[in-house]
Amino acid sequence: MIKYIAFLGGLLSFSITCSFASFSKNVTVYTGNKASVNCEYDFYNDKLRILSIAEITRLPEDSFRILPQELRRTTPHQIYWLRFKIVNTSTQRLVLRTPRQYRICELYIPEGTGLVKKIFNIHQWWGENPFILNYPAFDLPITNNDRYYYLRVSSDEVTGLGFKVCDYGFFYSETIKKFTWFLLFFGIMLLALLYTAIFWLRIKDKVFFYYFLFLVSLIIFNLMIKGALNPLFENITFHYYYFTIPFAGMTVFLLLYIRKALALNDQFSRYNKVINYLIYLRLIILVVSIVLNNEWLLGDHVDLILLIPAYIIVFRFYKRSPKDYSYL
Repeated sequence: MIKYIAFLGGLLSFSITCSFASFSKNVTVYTGNKASVNCEYDFYNDKLRILSIAEITRLPEDSFRILPQELRRTTPHQIYWLRFKIVNTSTQRLVLRTPRQYRICELYIPEGTGLVKKIFNIHQWWGENPFILNYPAFDLPITNNDRYYYLRVSSDEVTGLGFKVCDYGFFYSETIKKFTWFLLFFGIMLLALLYTAIFWLRIKDKVFFYYFLFLVSLIIFNLMIKGALNPLFENITFHYYYFTIPFAGMTVFLLLYIRKALALNDQFSRYNKVINYLIYLRLIILVVSIVLNNEWLLGDHVDLILLIPAYIIVFRFYKRSPKDYSYL
């Protein structure tokens, strides 16, 4: 009877463990119940950036350690070796994906008695990597292997340290959806850009010029977000302010557009000063955030806050005469 109870207890513990997708410090079980699962791992920080995969596999067991979830962040320019096992109990093909900020992303897959190296180069143009968008991802073998995988990563900026495994079909369909929506957005933006450029060249009104520059900044920002411009940064250190600059450009050109569209220079000097102060403040914050590399100042919430007074001004003008300002 005692043996029977012990057996049931062990079976129950195993079932509970599998439901949480992992049963060891560096082993992840994919059961197919979820499309995407955060993976467990231990890691070694190669601060000198000198160790090879052969040297990593020979390190003592206590060289690898585990961080709490809230501390799993990278230090810029340092090399991290993530060690893990994946047990796929489903019949689905899997993909391993990582944060897109990794400049170096190499996966070592156990095969036979050795390890096969796969590299995801985020600095290639779209279509040159196995998946459409420049999000580091690797196709995993279907067969299980009781040996360790190794993931070698490094980033130019602080980002999350870790990775996920997901169903190949789910990952591929999500990638196609994102790419399709981006192509639709990009097509609309190009048409708007052409439309605005024609009006600007024919009418010579600066309101169209500012709107044209706003659209250019918007397109550049989205190309940056999707990784389409990654090849331009292959030989230079990447910084988050590369995202902030075009976003700040959107804010500045939108403010200039509002000032010109409402003709604030002519008769509304108080509102005109407010818009000018907002423009100067945005440029000052941009310079300070770049110099200090301050993550909070680099965030888009700065632009959202600075645009609130401009939206209030637009609302007041529209409320006063909806027909005159219906184009805003």
